Amino acid sequence: MRKDQHIAALDGLRGCAVAAVVVYHAWPEVLPGGWIGVSIFFTLSGFLITTIVTRDHELSRASLTVFWRRRARRLLPAALATTIVTVAAVAAIDPDRLPGTAEAGLFATVYAHNWWSAATTGGYWEIFDSAPSPLAHMWSLAIEEQVYVFWPLVVLGIGLRRALVVGVAVAAVGTWFWWGNADAYYATPFRFGEVLAGAVVAAVLLQRPERRVPSVLALLAAGVIFVLSATLSEGDPFVVRSALTVLAISAMTVVAWCATATAANRLLGAAPFTWLGQRSYAIYLFHW
Repeated sequence: MRKDQHIAALDGLRGCAVAAVVVYHAWPEVLPGGWIGVSIFFTLSGFLITTIVTRDHELSRASLTVFWRRRARRLLPAALATTIVTVAAVAAIDPDRLPGTAEAGLFATVYAHNWWSAATTGGYWEIFDSAPSPLAHMWSLAIEEQVYVFWPLVVLGIGLRRALVVGVAVAAVGTWFWWGNADAYYATPFRFGEVLAGAVVAAVLLQRPERRVPSVLALLAAGVIFVLSATLSEGDPFVVRSALTVLAISAMTVVAWCATATAANRLLGAAPFTWLGQRSYAIYLFHW
């Protein structure tokens, strides 16, 4: 994997992930585990953030300010537009729900929606109540943005190897503290294990770009993801115990395969998958 190489298969994987989320939110009975698409997003983000930050640090000593400015230009306008349009629509259509929606919008704007959701709801599965919040899906973007701030600071501050040790500690403490707790779904330290899985792939490939994941192993990992997507309800106690760890390991295997295998580009790099993947952020923002 060259440092400046665009990998179409990763776009395709992102497209599959957002498709699973959309199907799940529209028809949860069709794909009970479609929420797993968000878990794949986290692992992809860990891989891409780690690769970008380490590459920039090596090639140009780019400041964190430059990195964050690029992220903000790409992510903030669409997120703000989604929040503003949603709050305005609720004000016009259902004024009784405006206070709650405006509060959710405020926390979405400052990327703290996940913590707000943990404090005000009984878990992710409540978004399917009869009157779900129109901004209920913003929790995952909050976690991603928190990672965008925290992880580059650690990587560039103490180096990638030590950062991975810190990441393991954060994920371990998060798992211990939120084990079996309904709030675990929204807790950044608990979900950081999925991000860390992608960071590990990036670290290995940055040091050993010739490494390859056997296609058979990638197929097995994809099979695990597929089976869980088809069967694992987000309300299952297994989710806030071991399921996310299993998913992280499976996703990191698939991400590594996508980043290194020619076959992955032929399969997931196909036009329909990459088309979805390149538009996944906008699709996720507006679909709910």
